[in-house]
Amino acid sequence: SPYTLSLHDALPIYPHKFHVSINIPEFVKKYAELVKEPGDKNEDVVSVAGRIHNIRQAGAKLRFYDLWSAGQRCQIMAQAE
Repeated sequence: SPYTLSLHDALPIYPHKFHVSINIPEFVKKYAELVKEPGDKNEDVVSVAGRIHNIRQAGAKLRFYDLWSAGQRCQIMAQAE
């Protein structure tokens, strides 16, 4: 069928128009080793892409986002200033 894609087709499932420097599985693997304790920080600047599956609010200015891509989750904490 002309509508069937194989695993060898390199088409992105959710295309985007911005630069991604690391995918989420690589991000989790790399930074799980570098940032082990809650509150640990790293000064690297990276860009990732994925789908937001969950948004939680903690107080007036703190948000948590669950970003999923390639079967892996990355939790993002964002604080309004």
